[in-house]
Amino acid sequence: MPVTAAPVHPGRGSFHSLHCYLHWSAEHVDDFITGTLTPLMEGLRRNGTIADWFFIRYFDDGPHLRVRARGAEAHEHRRWQEQLVAAARAADHPLLDLGTASRPGWPGHAQARQVDYEPETERYGGPAALPVAEAVFGTSSRIAAEVVARTPGPGQRMVAATDLVLATLIALDLDMLAAARWLRRSATAWRWHPESTTLTAGTVQGPALAAATTQARSVVRRWHEITASAADGSRIRDRWAAQVRAARAQLESSAGGVDRWAGVWASQLHMLLNRLGILPDEERSLYHFLAAALLAPDGPTDFFADGTASPDRRYLAASSYAPGRIEWQRPRTSGRTRHGDRRRSGPPLALPPAAPVTAALGDALTARASGRGTLCGPMDAAHLATLLWTASGASDRADRPGMRRPYPSAGAKYAVRLRLLARDVVGVPAHQYDVDAESRLLLPTGPVPTDAELATASMWFRAGPATQSADNPVSQERIDLSALPALLGVYVDLPVLRATYGLRALRFGMLEAGHLAQNLALTAAATGLGLGMVGGFYDDIAHELLLLDGVDEVLAYLLPVGRPAG
Repeated sequence: MPVTAAPVHPGRGSFHSLHCYLHWSAEHVDDFITGTLTPLMEGLRRNGTIADWFFIRYFDDGPHLRVRARGAEAHEHRRWQEQLVAAARAADHPLLDLGTASRPGWPGHAQARQVDYEPETERYGGPAALPVAEAVFGTSSRIAAEVVARTPGPGQRMVAATDLVLATLIALDLDMLAAARWLRRSATAWRWHPESTTLTAGTVQGPALAAATTQARSVVRRWHEITASAADGSRIRDRWAAQVRAARAQLESSAGGVDRWAGVWASQLHMLLNRLGILPDEERSLYHFLAAALLAPDGPTDFFADGTASPDRRYLAASSYAPGRIEWQRPRTSGRTRHGDRRRSGPPLALPPAAPVTAALGDALTARASGRGTLCGPMDAAHLATLLWTASGASDRADRPGMRRPYPSAGAKYAVRLRLLARDVVGVPAHQYDVDAESRLLLPTGPVPTDAELATASMWFRAGPATQSADNPVSQERIDLSALPALLGVYVDLPVLRATYGLRALRFGMLEAGHLAQNLALTAAATGLGLGMVGGFYDDIAHELLLLDGVDEVLAYLLPVGRPAG
Protein backbone atom coordinates (compact mmCIF):
# COMPACT_ATOMS: atom_id res chain seq x y z
CA MET A 1 0.00 0.00 0.00
CA PRO A 2 2.16 2.92 -1.19
CA VAL A 3 1.78 6.17 0.73
CA THR A 4 2.58 9.60 -0.60
CA ALA A 5 2.54 12.93 1.20
CA ALA A 6 -0.87 14.51 0.79
CA PRO A 7 -1.08 18.02 -0.70
CA VAL A 8 -1.38 20.52 2.11
CA HIS A 9 -4.30 22.46 0.66
CA PRO A 10 -8.05 22.05 1.04
CA GLY A 11 -9.83 19.52 -1.12
CA ARG A 12 -13.26 20.07 -2.55
CA GLY A 13 -16.41 19.87 -0.49
CA SER A 14 -17.07 19.32 3.17
CA PHE A 15 -16.47 16.20 5.25
CA HIS A 16 -19.15 13.57 5.78
CA SER A 17 -18.76 11.59 9.00
CA LEU A 18 -19.77 8.08 10.03
CA HIS A 19 -19.46 6.53 13.50
CA CYS A 20 -19.16 2.77 12.99
CA TYR A 21 -19.48 0.80 16.25
CA LEU A 22 -17.28 -2.30 16.53
CA HIS A 23 -17.44 -4.51 19.62
CA TRP A 24 -14.32 -6.47 18.73
CA SER A 25 -10.89 -6.92 20.22
CA ALA A 26 -8.20 -4.45 19.14
CA GLU A 27 -6.70 -7.15 16.91
CA HIS A 28 -9.93 -7.57 14.94
CA VAL A 29 -10.46 -3.80 14.70
CA ASP A 30 -6.96 -3.67 13.22
CA ASP A 31 -8.00 -6.29 10.66
CA PHE A 32 -11.04 -4.22 9.74
CA ILE A 33 -8.92 -1.07 9.31
CA THR A 34 -6.34 -2.76 7.09
CA GLY A 35 -8.55 -5.24 5.25
CA THR A 36 -11.77 -3.31 4.71
CA LEU A 37 -11.68 0.39 5.62
CA THR A 38 -8.39 1.41 4.02
CA PRO A 39 -8.77 -0.49 0.71
CA LEU A 40 -12.30 0.87 0.28
CA MET A 41 -11.47 4.50 1.07
CA GLU A 42 -8.16 4.52 -0.80
CA GLY A 43 -9.87 3.09 -3.85
CA LEU A 44 -12.40 5.91 -3.76
CA ARG A 45 -9.64 8.49 -3.31
CA ARG A 46 -7.55 7.17 -6.17
CA ASN A 47 -10.42 7.05 -8.63
CA GLY A 48 -11.44 10.59 -7.70
CA THR A 49 -14.75 9.74 -6.04
CA ILE A 50 -13.60 11.40 -2.82
CA ALA A 51 -10.89 14.01 -2.30
CA ASP A 52 -9.57 12.63 0.98
CA TRP A 53 -10.50 10.68 4.11
CA PHE A 54 -9.30 9.89 7.61
CA PHE A 55 -10.29 7.86 10.65
CA ILE A 56 -9.97 7.99 14.44
CA ARG A 57 -10.49 5.33 17.11
CA TYR A 58 -12.93 6.30 19.87
CA PHE A 59 -14.45 4.75 22.99
CA ASP A 60 -16.79 7.55 24.11
CA ASP A 61 -20.41 6.48 23.55
CA GLY A 62 -19.16 2.96 22.82
CA PRO A 63 -16.12 1.61 20.93
CA HIS A 64 -16.20 2.83 17.35
CA LEU A 65 -14.29 4.19 14.39
CA ARG A 66 -15.01 7.71 13.21
CA VAL A 67 -14.56 7.76 9.45
CA ARG A 68 -14.66 11.03 7.56
CA ALA A 69 -14.49 11.70 3.84
CA ARG A 70 -15.07 14.67 1.58
CA GLY A 71 -15.33 15.64 -2.04
CA ALA A 72 -18.24 13.54 -3.32
CA GLU A 73 -21.96 13.78 -3.89
CA ALA A 74 -24.24 12.78 -1.02
CA HIS A 75 -25.22 9.47 -2.67
CA GLU A 76 -21.54 8.50 -3.00
CA HIS A 77 -21.05 9.07 0.73
CA ARG A 78 -24.09 6.94 1.52
CA ARG A 79 -22.69 4.16 -0.64
CA TRP A 80 -19.31 3.87 1.15
CA GLN A 81 -20.98 4.17 4.52
CA GLU A 82 -23.34 1.32 3.67
CA GLN A 83 -20.42 -0.79 2.44
CA LEU A 84 -18.52 -0.34 5.70
CA VAL A 85 -21.49 -1.27 7.83
CA ALA A 86 -22.25 -4.31 5.68
CA ALA A 87 -18.63 -5.49 5.98
CA ALA A 88 -18.71 -5.07 9.77
CA ARG A 89 -21.90 -7.11 9.99
CA ALA A 90 -20.54 -9.85 7.74
CA ALA A 91 -17.24 -10.29 9.63
CA ASP A 92 -17.22 -13.41 11.78
CA HIS A 93 -15.26 -12.12 14.79
CA PRO A 94 -16.22 -12.85 18.40
CA LEU A 95 -17.81 -9.90 20.19
CA LEU A 96 -16.37 -8.43 23.36
CA ASP A 97 -18.27 -8.50 26.61
CA LEU A 98 -18.01 -4.82 27.53
CA GLY A 99 -19.26 -5.54 31.06
CA THR A 100 -19.11 -2.60 33.44
CA ALA A 101 -17.50 -0.42 30.75
CA SER A 102 -20.79 -0.32 28.87
CA ARG A 103 -23.27 2.52 29.36
CA PRO A 104 -27.02 2.70 28.75
CA GLY A 105 -27.83 3.84 25.24
CA TRP A 106 -24.59 2.67 23.65
CA PRO A 107 -25.14 1.46 20.09
CA GLY A 108 -24.74 -2.25 19.45
CA HIS A 109 -22.08 -3.88 17.29
CA ALA A 110 -22.08 -2.93 13.59
CA GLN A 111 -24.53 -0.12 14.14
CA ALA A 112 -23.68 3.19 12.55
CA ARG A 113 -24.54 6.83 12.95
CA GLN A 114 -24.16 9.64 10.48
CA VAL A 115 -22.88 12.57 12.52
CA ASP A 116 -22.18 16.12 11.45
CA TYR A 117 -18.47 16.79 11.23
CA GLU A 118 -17.47 19.37 13.83
CA PRO A 119 -13.79 20.21 13.35
CA GLU A 120 -11.65 21.20 16.34
CA THR A 121 -10.71 24.41 14.63
CA GLU A 122 -8.96 26.20 17.48
CA ARG A 123 -7.07 23.08 18.58
CA TYR A 124 -5.45 22.94 15.15
CA GLY A 125 -4.54 26.61 14.83
CA GLY A 126 -7.67 28.40 13.62
CA PRO A 127 -9.72 28.51 10.41
CA ALA A 128 -6.80 29.26 8.08
CA ALA A 129 -4.73 26.37 9.48
CA LEU A 130 -7.52 23.78 9.55
CA PRO A 131 -7.16 22.64 5.89
CA VAL A 132 -3.48 21.98 6.54
CA ALA A 133 -4.36 19.93 9.61
CA GLU A 134 -6.98 17.94 7.70
CA ALA A 135 -4.47 17.10 4.96
CA VAL A 136 -2.16 15.75 7.66
CA PHE A 137 -5.08 13.70 9.07
CA GLY A 138 -5.33 11.93 5.71
CA THR A 139 -1.64 11.09 5.47
CA SER A 140 -1.64 10.07 9.14
CA SER A 141 -4.48 7.61 8.51
CA ARG A 142 -2.73 6.00 5.54
CA ILE A 143 0.58 5.84 7.42
CA ALA A 144 -1.16 4.27 10.42
CA ALA A 145 -2.95 1.67 8.28
CA GLU A 146 0.32 0.67 6.66
CA VAL A 147 2.09 0.36 10.03
CA VAL A 148 -0.79 -1.66 11.52
CA ALA A 149 -0.68 -4.04 8.57
CA ARG A 150 3.05 -4.58 9.04
CA THR A 151 3.13 -4.89 12.84
CA PRO A 152 0.73 -7.55 14.12
CA GLY A 153 2.31 -7.69 17.59
CA PRO A 154 2.23 -4.96 20.26
CA GLY A 155 6.02 -4.98 20.60
CA GLN A 156 6.54 -4.39 16.88
CA ARG A 157 3.85 -1.71 16.91
CA MET A 158 5.56 0.17 19.75
CA VAL A 159 8.93 0.08 17.93
CA ALA A 160 7.26 1.61 14.87
CA ALA A 161 5.54 4.20 17.07
CA THR A 162 8.90 5.11 18.59
CA ASP A 163 10.34 5.75 15.13
CA LEU A 164 7.37 7.91 14.16
CA VAL A 165 7.62 10.00 17.33
CA LEU A 166 11.35 10.56 16.79
CA ALA A 167 10.76 11.37 13.12
CA THR A 168 8.17 13.99 14.12
CA LEU A 169 10.55 15.67 16.56
CA ILE A 170 13.36 15.69 14.00
CA ALA A 171 11.04 17.08 11.31
CA LEU A 172 10.20 19.92 13.72
CA ASP A 173 13.95 20.72 13.86
CA LEU A 174 14.16 20.09 17.60
CA ASP A 175 17.50 19.12 19.10
CA MET A 176 17.55 16.39 21.74
CA LEU A 177 17.14 18.83 24.64
CA ALA A 178 14.20 20.62 23.02
CA ALA A 179 12.71 17.25 22.07
CA ALA A 180 12.91 16.03 25.69
CA ARG A 181 11.19 19.23 26.87
CA TRP A 182 8.47 18.79 24.23
CA LEU A 183 7.91 15.16 25.19
CA ARG A 184 7.70 15.93 28.91
CA ARG A 185 5.19 18.71 28.36
CA SER A 186 3.11 16.53 26.04
CA ALA A 187 3.04 13.72 28.60
CA THR A 188 2.10 16.13 31.37
CA ALA A 189 -0.70 17.64 29.26
CA TRP A 190 -2.73 14.46 29.83
CA ARG A 191 -3.36 15.67 33.36
CA TRP A 192 -5.92 18.08 31.87
CA HIS A 193 -7.82 15.03 30.59
CA PRO A 194 -7.95 12.61 33.55
CA GLU A 195 -10.95 10.84 32.05
CA SER A 196 -8.73 9.57 29.21
CA THR A 197 -6.05 7.93 31.37
CA THR A 198 -6.31 5.32 34.09
CA LEU A 199 -2.78 4.78 35.42
CA THR A 200 -0.97 6.94 37.98
CA ALA A 201 2.17 8.86 37.12
CA GLY A 202 4.29 6.39 39.08
CA THR A 203 2.77 3.37 37.35
CA VAL A 204 3.36 4.91 33.92
CA GLN A 205 6.83 6.25 34.60
CA GLY A 206 8.35 3.36 36.54
CA PRO A 207 8.78 0.90 33.65
CA ALA A 208 9.53 3.73 31.21
CA LEU A 209 12.41 5.12 33.26
CA ALA A 210 13.75 1.64 33.98
CA ALA A 211 13.79 0.88 30.25
CA ALA A 212 15.54 4.18 29.50
CA THR A 213 18.45 3.26 31.77
CA THR A 214 19.28 0.28 29.55
CA GLN A 215 18.13 1.53 26.15
CA ALA A 216 19.25 5.18 26.09
CA ARG A 217 22.15 4.55 23.73
CA SER A 218 19.87 2.65 21.36
CA VAL A 219 17.39 5.56 21.30
CA VAL A 220 20.12 8.08 20.55
CA ARG A 221 21.52 5.85 17.81
CA ARG A 222 18.01 5.64 16.34
CA TRP A 223 17.72 9.44 16.48
CA HIS A 224 20.86 9.83 14.38
CA GLU A 225 19.80 7.10 11.94
CA ILE A 226 16.43 8.77 11.35
CA THR A 227 18.11 12.15 10.91
CA ALA A 228 20.50 10.70 8.32
CA SER A 229 17.82 8.80 6.37
CA ALA A 230 15.33 11.65 6.08
CA ALA A 231 16.24 12.43 2.46
CA ASP A 232 15.80 8.80 1.37
CA GLY A 233 12.02 8.82 1.64
CA SER A 234 11.59 5.08 1.21
CA ARG A 235 10.73 4.28 4.81
CA ILE A 236 7.35 4.90 6.42
CA ARG A 237 8.89 7.17 9.06
CA ASP A 238 10.61 9.25 6.34
CA ARG A 239 7.38 9.73 4.42
CA TRP A 240 5.64 10.82 7.60
CA ALA A 241 8.48 13.25 8.35
CA ALA A 242 8.15 14.68 4.83
CA GLN A 243 4.45 15.38 5.46
CA VAL A 244 5.27 17.04 8.79
CA ARG A 245 7.86 19.27 7.13
CA ALA A 246 5.51 20.24 4.30
CA ALA A 247 2.66 21.10 6.67
CA ARG A 248 4.99 22.82 9.09
CA ALA A 249 6.36 25.07 6.34
CA GLN A 250 2.86 26.15 5.39
CA LEU A 251 1.80 26.79 9.00
CA GLU A 252 4.92 28.73 9.90
CA SER A 253 4.74 30.83 6.75
CA SER A 254 1.43 32.21 8.02
CA ALA A 255 2.40 32.99 11.62
CA GLY A 256 5.06 32.14 14.18
CA GLY A 257 7.74 29.52 14.44
CA VAL A 258 7.74 26.00 15.83
CA ASP A 259 6.78 27.17 19.35
CA ARG A 260 3.62 28.78 18.00
CA TRP A 261 2.46 25.42 16.62
CA ALA A 262 3.77 23.09 19.35
CA GLY A 263 0.28 22.26 20.62
CA VAL A 264 -0.93 21.53 17.10
CA TRP A 265 1.87 19.01 16.53
CA ALA A 266 1.26 17.42 19.93
CA SER A 267 -2.34 16.86 18.84
CA GLN A 268 -1.32 15.55 15.42
CA LEU A 269 1.13 13.09 16.94
CA HIS A 270 -1.48 11.95 19.47
CA MET A 271 -3.93 11.31 16.62
CA LEU A 272 -1.32 9.30 14.71
CA LEU A 273 -0.68 7.13 17.78
CA ASN A 274 -4.45 6.77 18.30
CA ARG A 275 -4.78 5.45 14.76
CA LEU A 276 -2.02 2.95 15.49
CA GLY A 277 -4.02 1.69 18.47
CA ILE A 278 -1.63 3.14 21.08
CA LEU A 279 -3.60 3.93 24.25
CA PRO A 280 -3.15 7.28 26.09
CA ASP A 281 -1.29 5.66 29.01
CA GLU A 282 1.00 3.89 26.53
CA GLU A 283 1.60 7.23 24.82
CA ARG A 284 2.51 8.83 28.16
CA SER A 285 4.90 5.99 28.91
CA LEU A 286 6.53 6.22 25.49
CA TYR A 287 7.07 9.97 25.88
CA HIS A 288 8.63 9.57 29.33
CA PHE A 289 10.87 6.77 28.05
CA LEU A 290 12.14 8.82 25.11
CA ALA A 291 12.60 11.99 27.17
CA ALA A 292 14.63 10.12 29.80
CA ALA A 293 16.79 8.52 27.12
CA LEU A 294 17.45 11.82 25.30
CA LEU A 295 18.34 13.61 28.55
CA ALA A 296 20.83 10.90 29.58
CA PRO A 297 22.15 9.55 26.27
CA ASP A 298 25.02 7.66 27.93
CA GLY A 299 22.75 5.89 30.37
CA PRO A 300 22.69 6.13 34.16
CA THR A 301 25.59 7.24 36.33
CA ASP A 302 26.71 5.52 39.51
CA PHE A 303 24.73 7.50 42.10
CA PHE A 304 27.57 7.44 44.63
CA ALA A 305 30.47 7.77 42.20
CA ASP A 306 33.13 10.06 43.62
CA GLY A 307 36.01 11.03 41.39
CA THR A 308 37.03 13.65 38.90
CA ALA A 309 34.63 12.17 36.34
CA SER A 310 31.57 12.17 38.62
CA PRO A 311 28.89 14.56 37.29
CA ASP A 312 28.68 16.73 40.40
CA ARG A 313 32.46 17.23 40.59
CA ARG A 314 32.61 18.06 36.90
CA TYR A 315 29.70 20.47 37.16
CA LEU A 316 31.25 22.33 40.10
CA ALA A 317 34.51 22.68 38.19
CA ALA A 318 32.77 23.74 34.96
CA SER A 319 30.58 26.33 36.72
CA SER A 320 33.37 27.84 38.80
CA TYR A 321 34.37 31.46 38.26
CA ALA A 322 38.11 31.92 37.71
CA PRO A 323 40.14 35.11 37.11
CA GLY A 324 41.68 33.73 33.95
CA ARG A 325 38.30 32.89 32.46
CA ILE A 326 36.15 35.76 33.64
CA GLU A 327 36.18 37.54 30.27
CA TRP A 328 34.18 34.76 28.67
CA GLN A 329 32.24 33.94 31.84
CA ARG A 330 31.01 37.49 32.30
CA PRO A 331 27.17 37.64 32.55
CA ARG A 332 25.46 38.32 29.25
CA THR A 333 22.71 40.87 28.77
CA SER A 334 19.34 39.18 28.54
CA GLY A 335 15.84 40.54 28.70
CA ARG A 336 14.35 37.11 29.31
CA THR A 337 12.01 37.02 32.30
CA ARG A 338 10.06 33.79 31.84
CA HIS A 339 10.41 30.72 29.66
CA GLY A 340 7.33 31.11 27.49
CA ASP A 341 3.65 31.07 28.38
CA ARG A 342 2.10 27.99 29.93
CA ARG A 343 -1.46 26.82 29.73
CA ARG A 344 -3.93 28.41 32.13
CA SER A 345 -7.12 26.69 33.23
CA GLY A 346 -9.09 29.69 34.47
CA PRO A 347 -9.01 33.40 35.35
CA PRO A 348 -6.53 34.73 37.94
CA LEU A 349 -7.58 34.56 41.57
CA ALA A 350 -6.91 37.41 44.02
CA LEU A 351 -6.38 36.66 47.71
CA PRO A 352 -7.24 38.95 50.63
CA PRO A 353 -4.52 41.43 51.69
CA ALA A 354 -1.73 39.92 53.76
CA ALA A 355 -2.09 40.55 57.49
CA PRO A 356 0.88 42.19 59.26
CA VAL A 357 3.23 39.70 60.90
CA THR A 358 4.08 41.02 64.35
CA ALA A 359 6.14 38.16 65.78
CA ALA A 360 9.78 38.95 66.52
CA LEU A 361 12.38 37.40 64.21
CA GLY A 362 14.04 35.68 67.14
CA ASP A 363 10.78 34.07 68.16
CA ALA A 364 10.16 32.86 64.60
CA LEU A 365 13.66 31.38 64.39
CA THR A 366 13.14 29.57 67.67
CA ALA A 367 9.71 28.27 66.68
CA ARG A 368 10.71 27.16 63.17
CA ALA A 369 10.69 23.39 62.72
CA SER A 370 10.06 21.13 59.74
CA GLY A 371 6.45 19.99 59.87
CA ARG A 372 6.04 16.22 59.93
CA GLY A 373 3.24 13.73 60.44
CA THR A 374 -0.20 15.33 60.31
CA LEU A 375 -0.61 18.92 59.13
CA CYS A 376 -4.28 19.84 58.98
CA GLY A 377 -6.77 22.71 58.84
CA PRO A 378 -8.41 25.00 59.38
CA MET A 379 -6.68 27.17 56.82
CA ASP A 380 -8.31 29.93 54.79
CA ALA A 381 -7.45 32.38 52.02
CA ALA A 382 -6.31 35.02 54.52
CA HIS A 383 -3.81 32.61 56.12
CA LEU A 384 -2.55 31.68 52.67
CA ALA A 385 -2.21 35.32 51.57
CA THR A 386 -0.21 36.22 54.68
CA LEU A 387 2.14 33.28 54.12
CA LEU A 388 2.66 33.87 50.40
CA TRP A 389 2.86 37.64 50.18
CA THR A 390 4.87 38.15 53.38
CA ALA A 391 7.47 35.59 52.28
CA SER A 392 7.56 36.30 48.54
CA GLY A 393 5.35 39.24 47.53
CA ALA A 394 6.85 42.04 45.50
CA SER A 395 6.67 45.56 46.86
CA ASP A 396 7.73 49.05 45.80
CA ARG A 397 10.08 50.58 48.39
CA ALA A 398 10.66 54.32 48.52
CA ASP A 399 14.40 53.92 49.09
CA ARG A 400 14.83 51.51 46.17
CA PRO A 401 12.72 52.14 43.04
CA GLY A 402 11.17 49.18 41.29
CA MET A 403 9.50 46.02 42.51
CA ARG A 404 11.55 44.15 45.12
CA ARG A 405 11.12 40.86 46.92
CA PRO A 406 11.95 40.06 50.55
CA TYR A 407 14.77 37.68 49.54
CA PRO A 408 17.86 37.95 47.29
CA SER A 409 18.05 36.80 43.68
CA ALA A 410 20.99 36.79 41.24
CA GLY A 411 20.66 39.89 39.10
CA ALA A 412 17.18 40.47 40.57
CA LYS A 413 15.93 37.93 38.01
CA TYR A 414 13.60 36.19 40.48
CA ALA A 415 13.69 32.97 38.52
CA VAL A 416 12.30 30.90 41.41
CA ARG A 417 8.55 30.45 41.45
CA LEU A 418 5.92 28.73 43.56
CA ARG A 419 3.37 26.15 42.45
CA LEU A 420 0.42 25.84 44.85
CA LEU A 421 -1.81 22.82 45.30
CA ALA A 422 -4.80 24.23 47.17
CA ARG A 423 -6.47 21.12 48.57
CA ASP A 424 -8.66 22.30 51.45
CA VAL A 425 -8.24 26.07 51.87
CA VAL A 426 -11.44 27.94 52.71
CA GLY A 427 -12.07 30.62 50.09
CA VAL A 428 -9.70 29.12 47.50
CA PRO A 429 -11.16 26.61 45.03
CA ALA A 430 -9.38 23.25 45.10
CA HIS A 431 -7.03 23.58 42.16
CA GLN A 432 -3.41 23.91 41.16
CA TYR A 433 -2.01 27.44 40.77
CA ASP A 434 1.14 29.23 39.75
CA VAL A 435 1.86 31.93 42.32
CA ASP A 436 2.49 35.32 40.71
CA ALA A 437 4.34 37.18 43.46
CA GLU A 438 4.63 40.38 41.46
CA SER A 439 0.93 40.88 40.79
CA ARG A 440 -0.06 38.97 43.95
CA LEU A 441 -2.40 36.67 42.05
CA LEU A 442 -2.93 32.93 41.80
CA LEU A 443 -2.90 31.71 38.20
CA PRO A 444 -4.85 28.45 37.73
CA THR A 445 -2.82 25.79 35.94
CA GLY A 446 -4.67 22.50 36.34
CA PRO A 447 -6.29 19.88 38.56
CA VAL A 448 -5.04 18.75 41.97
CA PRO A 449 -3.72 15.16 42.08
CA THR A 450 -5.48 12.67 44.32
CA ASP A 451 -3.97 11.74 47.69
CA ALA A 452 -2.99 8.31 46.37
CA GLU A 453 -1.21 9.75 43.36
CA LEU A 454 0.50 12.54 45.27
CA ALA A 455 1.75 9.98 47.79
CA THR A 456 3.83 8.43 45.00
CA ALA A 457 5.76 11.69 44.52
CA SER A 458 7.87 11.37 47.67
CA MET A 459 9.07 8.75 50.10
CA TRP A 460 8.05 11.28 52.81
CA PHE A 461 4.34 11.25 51.87
CA ARG A 462 1.55 8.87 52.81
CA ALA A 463 -2.05 8.88 51.61
CA GLY A 464 -3.62 8.45 55.08
CA PRO A 465 -2.94 8.25 58.81
CA ALA A 466 0.03 6.13 59.88
CA THR A 467 -0.53 2.85 61.63
CA GLN A 468 0.58 3.04 65.24
CA SER A 469 3.75 1.00 65.33
CA ALA A 470 6.48 1.48 67.88
CA ASP A 471 8.99 -0.24 65.61
CA ASN A 472 8.21 2.02 62.64
CA PRO A 473 8.99 5.57 63.77
CA VAL A 474 9.73 6.71 60.21
CA SER A 475 6.09 6.07 59.24
CA GLN A 476 4.94 8.51 61.93
CA GLU A 477 7.18 11.21 60.42
CA ARG A 478 5.79 10.94 56.90
CA ILE A 479 3.32 13.64 55.86
CA ASP A 480 -0.33 12.56 56.01
CA LEU A 481 -1.83 13.90 52.80
CA SER A 482 -5.41 13.07 53.74
CA ALA A 483 -5.58 16.04 56.11
CA LEU A 484 -3.19 18.43 54.33
CA PRO A 485 -4.75 21.81 53.33
CA ALA A 486 -2.04 22.92 50.89
CA LEU A 487 1.24 21.95 49.26
CA LEU A 488 3.79 24.35 47.75
CA GLY A 489 6.34 23.43 45.12
CA VAL A 490 9.42 25.67 44.91
CA TYR A 491 10.87 25.48 41.41
CA VAL A 492 13.51 27.21 39.30
CA ASP A 493 12.60 28.62 35.89
CA LEU A 494 16.12 27.86 34.70
CA PRO A 495 16.24 29.62 31.29
CA VAL A 496 15.60 32.97 33.01
CA LEU A 497 19.01 32.61 34.67
CA ARG A 498 20.84 30.51 32.11
CA ALA A 499 20.60 33.11 29.35
CA THR A 500 22.61 35.46 31.56
CA TYR A 501 24.77 33.25 33.76
CA GLY A 502 25.39 30.11 31.73
CA LEU A 503 26.50 27.14 33.81
CA ARG A 504 26.41 29.20 36.99
CA ALA A 505 22.63 29.53 36.63
CA LEU A 506 21.75 26.31 38.40
CA ARG A 507 23.82 27.31 41.44
CA PHE A 508 22.15 30.71 41.59
CA GLY A 509 18.71 29.16 41.12
CA MET A 510 19.12 26.70 43.98
CA LEU A 511 20.46 29.44 46.24
CA GLU A 512 17.39 31.55 45.50
CA ALA A 513 15.11 28.57 46.11
CA GLY A 514 16.69 28.14 49.54
CA HIS A 515 16.22 31.83 50.38
CA LEU A 516 12.54 31.70 49.46
CA ALA A 517 11.92 28.41 51.26
CA GLN A 518 13.45 29.80 54.46
CA ASN A 519 11.25 32.91 54.19
CA LEU A 520 8.20 30.68 53.91
CA ALA A 521 9.31 28.56 56.87
CA LEU A 522 9.87 31.60 59.11
CA THR A 523 6.59 33.23 58.07
CA ALA A 524 4.74 29.98 58.78
CA ALA A 525 6.36 29.75 62.23
CA ALA A 526 5.49 33.38 62.97
CA THR A 527 1.81 32.88 62.07
CA GLY A 528 1.17 29.54 63.75
CA LEU A 529 1.32 27.35 60.66
CA GLY A 530 3.32 24.18 60.22
CA LEU A 531 5.45 23.84 57.12
CA GLY A 532 7.42 20.78 56.04
CA MET A 533 10.65 20.95 54.06
CA VAL A 534 10.79 17.97 51.69
CA GLY A 535 13.79 17.69 49.41
CA GLY A 536 13.46 13.94 48.97
CA PHE A 537 11.03 13.30 46.12
CA TYR A 538 10.83 11.31 42.91
CA ASP A 539 11.70 14.07 40.49
CA ASP A 540 9.90 13.01 37.33
CA ILE A 541 6.72 12.00 39.14
CA ALA A 542 6.67 15.23 41.16
CA HIS A 543 7.31 17.29 38.03
CA GLU A 544 4.41 15.67 36.20
CA LEU A 545 1.99 16.07 39.11
CA LEU A 546 2.92 19.76 39.47
CA LEU A 547 2.68 20.26 35.67
CA LEU A 548 6.38 21.11 35.34
CA ASP A 549 8.60 19.81 32.56
CA GLY A 550 11.65 18.96 34.69
CA VAL A 551 13.92 20.27 31.93
CA ASP A 552 13.57 24.05 32.20
CA GLU A 553 11.27 24.05 35.25
CA VAL A 554 13.24 22.28 37.97
CA LEU A 555 11.67 21.47 41.33
CA ALA A 556 13.82 22.23 44.39
CA TYR A 557 11.45 21.70 47.34
CA LEU A 558 8.01 20.39 48.27
CA LEU A 559 6.53 22.29 51.22
CA PRO A 560 3.44 20.80 52.92
CA VAL A 561 1.47 23.54 54.73
CA GLY A 562 -1.11 23.26 57.49
CA ARG A 563 -1.52 23.38 61.24
CA PRO A 564 0.32 20.92 63.47
CA ALA A 565 -2.10 18.31 64.79
CA GLY A 566 -2.96 18.68 68.49
